[in-house]
Amino acid sequence: MAIEKKIEVQGLKDSGNKNIIQRLRFLFYVSLLLFFLVLSEKTGNAQDRLEAGPLVGASYYFGDLNPSTPFVDNHLAIGGLVRYVFNDRLAVRGTAIYAGLSGSYNSANGILPGVPERYSFNRSIGDIAVMGEINMFSYDHKYIPTTVFSPYLTFGVGTLLYKRAEEQGHKSVFVLSLPFGAGVKYKMNKWVKIGAEWSFRKLFADDIEGNMVPDDVSAIYGNAKTHNNDWYSIVNVYVTFSFIKRSSKCIGGYKE
Repeated sequence: MAIEKKIEVQGLKDSGNKNIIQRLRFLFYVSLLLFFLVLSEKTGNAQDRLEAGPLVGASYYFGDLNPSTPFVDNHLAIGGLVRYVFNDRLAVRGTAIYAGLSGSYNSANGILPGVPERYSFNRSIGDIAVMGEINMFSYDHKYIPTTVFSPYLTFGVGTLLYKRAEEQGHKSVFVLSLPFGAGVKYKMNKWVKIGAEWSFRKLFADDIEGNMVPDDVSAIYGNAKTHNNDWYSIVNVYVTFSFIKRSSKCIGGYKE
């Protein structure tokens, strides 16, 4: 009876976690849809508020196999971003990144019961996110040409695509993530901007490392303690290009 009751409680926890994840995933897709609707509506009058370009950097994993050390087993991360600028303080952007994550078990960092001593994983991931940006300084102001640099904070919602190990084999799944981070940006000229960013992704899953302990089905969604879910980080630099030159109204008898 005790075992059956434990299984029933675990089933209720998993069901609750799945419902939360489904709601948050719905929020992400709504945010993604709104982002592209804003772009489609504003593109015709976007002037130089619309930017796009490539990014490159490094990705690494935080979890059971790497609790706290940054840049361990880092991998190449490449992708691109599209940014829509509302004003000199606020912007929203979408990113798509292809990266790698890996890790290996070292009992010197703590004992994980049931995990083989030489256990390791190495996987490729796809990362899609919609994030807001808050500039700490006035940046690229329409009428102040010296506003060419600013640090910024960024946060939003995202999803991680990877292959999950199941009884029938590996299956591609999407897992909700909460990305946040900080960066700096610099305007080189009216067409080109560059930046650097360090961001983290909080995941609502605990199986990025794979099935470390056989038959441990609870690892997929973790447990009620959210700190047991996995994280990963991406450090990158990027360059964006403005496609349409800004055109402003007449001020003081002349047109900018």
